[in-house]
Amino acid sequence: SVTLVDVSNPQTPVSTQVGFESITSDMLDESVRIFGPGASIAQDLEPEYAAFNSSDSKLYVSCQENNCMVVIDMATQSVVDIWGLGFKDHSSPES
Repeated sequence: SVTLVDVSNPQTPVSTQVGFESITSDMLDESVRIFGPGASIAQDLEPEYAAFNSSDSKLYVSCQENNCMVVIDMATQSVVDIWGLGFKDHSSPES
């Protein structure tokens, strides 16, 4: 999950946890790595870094071990997309 913290009023910050339970296997492409034994997708995703787009309407969360990006819509505070970062075969001469 990702925790969003609204500090627009520093005296009373508000936190909201956005879970990954809405991510289903049909949303994943072949480059997204889900490999935890017996783990659900939500349990296996490991968020690392996050960045907002220029309008602060979307949050892009990298899941390095899973080789993917998760997109969170800030208006709804929910996951709206996930995509894999692809593959690179370093043993291939074309790489």
